[in-house]
Amino acid sequence: MASISYDSPAVLARFADAHRITFPMLSDKDSAVIRRYGILNTNIPRTHKFYGIPFPGEYLVAPDGRVADKVFLPSFEDRATASEVC
Repeated sequence: MASISYDSPAVLARFADAHRITFPMLSDKDSAVIRRYGILNTNIPRTHKFYGIPFPGEYLVAPDGRVADKVFLPSFEDRATASEVC
């Protein structure tokens, strides 16, 4: 498991510490990777402070490294819990 966010490494480290997160949390400055993967949340206006976040979702990566499945949703309000995805 890993996550990607437009937040800085310092913000991600504080969040991981506060929530006891042990998986890698990757910082994507300027959302370059988020854009490249086509998951930039286009519901957020450029002028909004959260512009640059991805759509909420997950990739399921098979043991051989290929993407076996993916799910991305238009809103963070309606998404599966981690236990429902596994």
